[in-house]
Amino acid sequence: MNRLKEIRKQKGLTQTEVAQKLNIQKQTYQNYELGKREPSIDMLIKLADLFHTSVDDLIRDNKDEINESQHPRFSDNLIEKIKQLNEYNLMKVEGYVENMLEEQKKENK
Repeated sequence: MNRLKEIRKQKGLTQTEVAQKLNIQKQTYQNYELGKREPSIDMLIKLADLFHTSVDDLIRDNKDEINESQHPRFSDNLIEKIKQLNEYNLMKVEGYVENMLEEQKKENK
């Protein structure tokens, strides 16, 4: 996830600082940046909160719309993961989605 590294550097944080703030091992965080390990949805939400950004911004290298025909499993995988969230995190994801849609509207004007 090269976006994690980009955003972390933009925020002026080290890998050690991020790991400490998330209460995880530095190596775990390094593996996220290297793409050797995928963060859980809960961890993505924590990362987004820490970096003051959206989950979408963390995981996508570009802001192009995802074409479901090109990524047929994307919707199903995302829906299954969202179903596992508790009410609090579900509300946070909904807020992120609403913010992304507002940003997209502004970009398309």
